[in-house]
Amino acid sequence: MAVKYTIPMRDDFDLLWRADIDMPGYSGDTIQLTGVGRTAMVAEWNGDVDEPYTPIISSKVTLQFYNEGNVDIVELQNLQDMEARVHVYRDNVLWWTGYVVPDGIQRNFRATPYPVQLVATDGLALLKDIPFNLPNNWPMPVGVSNRCPISFIRYVLYGANHLNQRLPLRWASEVKSVRYNDDFLFGTMEWGALGEAWNNPTLVEGGLDSSRSCMYILENMVKSIGARFFQFGGKWHLARINDITGGTYNWKELSTDTNTAPTLSEGTEDLTAGLNAVYYPFISEDHVITNKPALTDVVATYEHYQAENIIPNGGFDMVDTYYQIPFYWGFSDNPESAASFEAYDSLIPDNFGNSVQLSYPVTGTVDNRAIFTLIGGLPLDANLLFKRMTFGFTFMPLNGFPYQPYNPSDPDDPNANVINWDSHPLRVRMYYKAKDQQGVVRILYLNEYGYWQWEPDEGYLVQDSYNVTTGGGVRTHKISYSGYPKQGDVIRVFVDNSANILPDFLYEHSVTGTEQGDIDTMLSNFQAYLVSQGLVSATYSTTGPFSGYIQFTINDSFTATVHPSVTSGASTILPGNWIPISVNQMKIGDIASIVFQGKGGNSEILMPDPGLLDGHQSVDTGVLHIEFALLEGQRYVLDDVWIRVEENNDVYQSLNPGATRKSNRQNVSIGISTSFSGFFLSNYMTSYNKSNEEFLVTDGKHQSSLTGLLANAMMRFRYKPSQIFNGTIYTNGRDWKFHHMYMISALGNNLFLPMQSKYNIETCQVTLAVIEARDDENTFDEKHYASNDVIL
Repeated sequence: MAVKYTIPMRDDFDLLWRADIDMPGYSGDTIQLTGVGRTAMVAEWNGDVDEPYTPIISSKVTLQFYNEGNVDIVELQNLQDMEARVHVYRDNVLWWTGYVVPDGIQRNFRATPYPVQLVATDGLALLKDIPFNLPNNWPMPVGVSNRCPISFIRYVLYGANHLNQRLPLRWASEVKSVRYNDDFLFGTMEWGALGEAWNNPTLVEGGLDSSRSCMYILENMVKSIGARFFQFGGKWHLARINDITGGTYNWKELSTDTNTAPTLSEGTEDLTAGLNAVYYPFISEDHVITNKPALTDVVATYEHYQAENIIPNGGFDMVDTYYQIPFYWGFSDNPESAASFEAYDSLIPDNFGNSVQLSYPVTGTVDNRAIFTLIGGLPLDANLLFKRMTFGFTFMPLNGFPYQPYNPSDPDDPNANVINWDSHPLRVRMYYKAKDQQGVVRILYLNEYGYWQWEPDEGYLVQDSYNVTTGGGVRTHKISYSGYPKQGDVIRVFVDNSANILPDFLYEHSVTGTEQGDIDTMLSNFQAYLVSQGLVSATYSTTGPFSGYIQFTINDSFTATVHPSVTSGASTILPGNWIPISVNQMKIGDIASIVFQGKGGNSEILMPDPGLLDGHQSVDTGVLHIEFALLEGQRYVLDDVWIRVEENNDVYQSLNPGATRKSNRQNVSIGISTSFSGFFLSNYMTSYNKSNEEFLVTDGKHQSSLTGLLANAMMRFRYKPSQIFNGTIYTNGRDWKFHHMYMISALGNNLFLPMQSKYNIETCQVTLAVIEARDDENTFDEKHYASNDVIL
C-alpha cells in the first residue's frame, strides 16, 4: 500500500496540514489534489451528548477535494471496508489515521472538474462485525501479564485480522487491584483465565462461530473501569473519566512493538484549556447552556457469562497435550504418590471430547485412598446470588469394585456380576465454608440427605456402647455416649414391650441450642425427661468433657427389649464426611449418569449462607470443594462432573441519601468485570480459584468490585446537576486537542468534559458539546444485590 493521493493545505494560522490517501496495490507517483476551500478537511468526534460515560467515541475525517480528471472515482467507490487508509498530518506529524468509507462517494455524470467528498473513519465502529480471534502471545514488560486488559485491547487494535491500526496506546487510570496493589489494566490481573471469555454463548448454542466481536471486548473493558476510548494526535487514548476531571493526570503509554516487549513511557499531562478571549475565544453567536439533572442513584449490573456447567473443565475436555491430563484437576491427597490420572475417551455418546481415568494400584495398605479434586475449590457466592444447586457426574467402574461372581449353576441369577455397594466403594465429598444454624462460620459438609452439616473437632455425637446387667430383681441399662452434641441431634430409647402385651415407649430428646457442645447439660436434661416419663431410676454421669452415660433400671420380671439410638451427623455421612454413591444393578464396565438426590427425594441442594462476601471474609469462606475418593486397587472413569445453579447477576447500587428528587436513576450494564464467584467466564481473574481474592479494586476513593466502583464513580460525577455547554470556539493558533478539559469561568470552578467536537481544520473553528465534570468525595449508600431481587 502506498500514497496515491495527497491533499495539502494551510489553516488560517498558516500551519501546514496534509491528508494522504493510501490505496492498495498502488506503486506510482503521488497525485496532488486541490481541496475545496474552507471545507477541505473536517474532523469529528461523536460521543453521546446525553451520556458522558459512553465508552467508545468514534471519530471521522471528511475530505473535500476537486476531481480534475486525476482521481479514479470508480476505484474509490469499489473499495472494500478497511482496504484504503487516510492519514492526516499536522505540521508533518501524524495527527489522525483511519479507513476510507466507500459508501456515499459520488461520481458526477458530467465533465470534470467537480467536488468530491470522501469520509474516513477510525474503524472503531467496524469492530462490531469483526470476530475476536484467539489471544496472542505478544510479550509484555517484566511483571505484566500478557493477558492483562491492556494486552487484549492492543490485540483488538493491532491484530491483522482485527482493526490493524498500530498507533501507540496511552491510558490514564487510577484503578488498582487491591490484591496485588498494581495497575488493574496493566499488571497482574488477567482476562480469559478459563479460556472461554471471548465465546459468544448465543452463537455457541446455535452452532455458529463462537467468537465475541472485537467491539464487545473493547467496549466492555473500557466501560468496566468508567473510561472512554478514542483516537487523537496519532495515538489511541483510554481515559478514565473520574481521573481526568481535574485536568491534570498521570498517563502511561506503550509503543506498538509486538515481537518484543513494548516500551513503556509515563508522564503527566495538563489538558486544561480556557474558553475565553485569551485562550480559545468564542467565535459565533451559537452558545447554549442546558442543564442535566442530578442522579438519585446509579444501578450497575454485571451481566456475566457462565457455562451451563459451572465446574471448570468439568467435562475434562481441556487437556494438557504433553502430560495428557485434564487442566484444573488433580490429587489433593495421594499416599506414596501411587495414584494416577490420565485423559480417557469420552463416556458421553457422540462426544468427541475426553473423560478422566483414575487408577490406584494395590500397594498392600488396605485403608489407603487418594482424593481427586478440582484444584483449589470454586468460589461461589451463596450469600446473594446462588442459593441452590444440582449436582451429578458420569461414571464407569473398571477395577476394584466388589461384585457377585457369575455362578454357572444359576445362569439366571439377576445379581450375577452386579456391584455390591455395601462397602461403599464409590464416595464423594463436597464441602463449603459458611454459617451453621447458630451463625458461626464453619466448614460444612453435604450429607446423603442433601443437607449441610459440620463436624466438630471432638467428633459427632455417637453411642459408644449399650450394656445390660442383671441383679436384685432388676435389669440395669447403661448407654454410653461420646462426641460433641449439636443442635438437632437426637438421642432415643425405645422400649419394646410387645412380649408383655404392654404399650411400647419411645423416649426421645432433641439437642437444643443451649445444649450444643455441652454433653453434661444434654445428659442432665435427658435424665430429667426420662424421670418425668416414669423411668424414675434414671441417672446420668459424665466421664470426660465430651463423654458420659445414662443409666436406668427396669423390673426383671418384664421381658421388655430396649433399643437405644442416636441420630447425628455421623448417621448421615460416612467417616471422613464422605457420601456413599450407589447405582442399582450396575456392573463393571457399565456407564451411569448419576444425579445426586438426597434421601428425602429432592435433587435440589440448598446452599448455606456464607455471610457477607465483601473481601473481609477469610480466604476459604464461600469456596465450594468437590472430591472423589479413589480406594486402593480401584480404577474408574469420570466424565461430565457438573453443578448447575440459577442465573443471577451482581447488581450494585450507589444512592445519594441527600437527593431532593424523588427518583432519577441511571441503569448501566457491563459484560466484563470482577466478581467473587470463580465460574464467571467473563471475569477478570488470574484463575477460577482466586476470584474471591482478586475481585476487589480501588481508585483511592472507593473500594469494591469493578461493578460497584463503576456505580460509585458515576454517582460522584452525577450526584449534582451538570451544566452542558454547546457552542463554537476559535483555536487561536493553539494546538487544540479533543480531550481538553475546559474552564469556563462564567460557569463556576468545575472543568468541562468534551463529549462531541467538530473541527474545521482550515478555518480553525471547533463546535463543542461539553458537560460539567466533577469527582467529589461524598458519602453514598452502597448496596449489593442480586439481579433476581427487587430494588426499590
